[in-house]
Amino acid sequence: MPPHQLRQGSIVFAEVLDEHGYNPKTRRVVVVSPSDEILQNSTIVAVAITTKSDLVPTGFAVRLPYHPSGNCRTGLNQECVAACHWLVELELASIKTIAGHCPTIQLDEILLKILQ
Repeated sequence: MPPHQLRQGSIVFAEVLDEHGYNPKTRRVVVVSPSDEILQNSTIVAVAITTKSDLVPTGFAVRLPYHPSGNCRTGLNQECVAACHWLVELELASIKTIAGHCPTIQLDEILLKILQ
C-alpha cells in the first residue's frame, strides 16, 4: 500500500500479533504515527482494535463509532474499542487495506491515553 494514502487516524487491516506476542492474524488497527512521519519511514505505530472491550485495562479503551452494515466513517460493523495499551509497530508492507478513518474526537482521546 502506498504510504501517501495513509494518515494519522486511518483504520487499516494488518497482520498483527495478539497483545501477548502470539496468534498472528489480520486485525484492524488505528494508525497513531503522525502523518508526516508515515511518508518518511517504512514502519508505523498503531493501536489495536478489539471487540473484547472487557479485556482492555480500565482507562485504556476508546469506543469507536460503528454501524452494522459498516457504512460509517470508521468502516467498523460491530461495537469495538481502540485498546490503547496494545501498541503495535507495523511495516507498511504488512498493511492490507484501509477500512476507514477514526473521527477526530476519538483520535484525540486515543493519543492522550497512549501517553499515560
